[in-house]
Amino acid sequence: MSIFAYEAHETGAAYRKSVLWDLDGVQIHSEPLHVKSWLTLAKLFGVQMTEADFDRNHKFLIPGNGGKMQEVCVPLRGAHKDVICYWIMHHMRMQGREIQPSLLQKMRAGFFDLYSANRHELRPRRGVAEIIGDLHGEGVIQATVTSSNRELVNINLSALPGVREKMEFIITSDDVTRPKPAPDPYELAMKKLTGVYGDNGGRMVFVAVEDSPTGVKAANSAGIPCVQFLMQGQKPMKPEDVNGCVMAARDARELKTNIEALFRIAAETQGAKNAKRPRRCRPSLSCLCGTALVP
Repeated sequence: MSIFAYEAHETGAAYRKSVLWDLDGVQIHSEPLHVKSWLTLAKLFGVQMTEADFDRNHKFLIPGNGGKMQEVCVPLRGAHKDVICYWIMHHMRMQGREIQPSLLQKMRAGFFDLYSANRHELRPRRGVAEIIGDLHGEGVIQATVTSSNRELVNINLSALPGVREKMEFIITSDDVTRPKPAPDPYELAMKKLTGVYGDNGGRMVFVAVEDSPTGVKAANSAGIPCVQFLMQGQKPMKPEDVNGCVMAARDARELKTNIEALFRIAAETQGAKNAKRPRRCRPSLSCLCGTALVP
């Protein structure tokens, strides 16, 4: 097993490395098809939606615990599919239209049909499959943690030949009650991997790769350092919006470098009581949380 996959911390305690990958926007360039499908769906239901709406914070109501409606203020980009459906319903209500109980299911099915019909437009993100292959060859444990449901995941993976086999498992929105930005999907992934690879006395450390602020917040809330793999034109998160350790990467080279750097953060912080951020900085590497990286 390579040094990259299994290392000894400065305390002498060995640890096993794991990368938890988002899917949409990270492994596959699916964002244009998502946006296109939502714009078409909203139009079919008589609601005007623009691409700019995906990057604005919106206040509207969604069902909370026990079905009670609660107000959220979120951008649509990276949001769970049902959240976007409720945004469309919100605007339908503003038009004075009645919302039928079956509407959510109709919207879900409509989005899936639109997305599936145009799956030929999906493209892998450059260099990511190669990184996944390299890490797999080095013995690094990998899994996918996504906000998409199982049906959409299967469509996306059809455009990523050879990737599914390198993942231990895939956590989807079907597997948790609370999707991202809640930490539940990442906490479930850590629990499953620790149960398999941590039972022999080894220690697991985790790094996440996300593109959207929603995903980054989910990883950080689970105590996982995260690389924000930016799409073209996307700006990194602001330091005040970061609740853990986050590094930005604009291409595959930076992504691989930052994954390696954040493993050192994970070795310092994961398992330490209330440790969410590294203690000190390395000036040559920029961390969005305002701290720098432990050498």
